[in-house]
Amino acid sequence: MMKKLISCLILLVFVLSLAACSVDFSDTEGMMGYAAFIELLERNGFTIEPIEQETEAMVLSAIPRHFYIDGEQITIFEFSSNQAMEAEAGFVSTDGFSINNNNSGESASIFWTSNPYWFKRDLIIINYVGTNERIIDFLMDTFDFFAGHGFS
Repeated sequence: MMKKLISCLILLVFVLSLAACSVDFSDTEGMMGYAAFIELLERNGFTIEPIEQETEAMVLSAIPRHFYIDGEQITIFEFSSNQAMEAEAGFVSTDGFSINNNNSGESASIFWTSNPYWFKRDLIIINYVGTNERIIDFLMDTFDFFAGHGFS
């Protein structure tokens, strides 16, 4: 009886292992990434102008991409998975003025020229520093506001 129970448990563990191997945890199809974000801005009538900069990943692990929408600078960080994005969104302080990367030990205090707003969705984190109500309203309606000016 005991051998039969052990055999069943081994078989169950084996089957569960096979099932776990067949699940693709990196599936990002249909998730909002950089290209989809730019397309969404264009569909909503925003004028987009890329800012060509040599930029490296700093406190967040993703390389920031900077561009202007309607003359206002915005920065987007794209991650390989939603889990990675969510983890790094947690590094941004609720007031939006500091980032403390628990993985690398790096941190930064940032003195913005205006109000910082941090948004997230699927694979991206968006940082907007400014007061343009059209941009703020669009981002508030479309993304999850998780840190910055007025966040409580």
